[in-house]
Amino acid sequence: MSSFDPTAVRQAVEDFTPRRPQKFHDLFPAKDFISEYRGEVFRLGPKVVFKTSDPTVEEWRRLLRVHYADGGMFAARCTYLEFLGQRFAPNSENEELARQKELAKCSLREMPRNQAEMRRLLESGGDPAHATTQPKQTDLAL
Repeated sequence: MSSFDPTAVRQAVEDFTPRRPQKFHDLFPAKDFISEYRGEVFRLGPKVVFKTSDPTVEEWRRLLRVHYADGGMFAARCTYLEFLGQRFAPNSENEELARQKELAKCSLREMPRNQAEMRRLLESGGDPAHATTQPKQTDLAL
């Protein structure tokens, strides 16, 4: 039975450790390096954490409308109500609340029915009265 030799282990680790290419030997790490980007000063350190927040319900509503208006094949030949019905797996509570509010507006017939009308709604700043050019419809019931 052989004995454990820490020197031999260290030597083996050093032999198999990848070496930095020669062109990188003169570079230094970015730790404690101060940089400026778009007018903001950043201090680079050993750890940089990027955080994001969930959009608000109103921001989600606007995102849904823009996505429908400019959605291409995802929204082709369907009404806004059908488009909202396709969004079956919301990623956040705010997204689901926004979807529910948009569905409620659609059920009250306050939302545009096609992509062109949705674009006009977005261009008018969200005022449905100035967005649609269709005549008012009368619902007939027996």
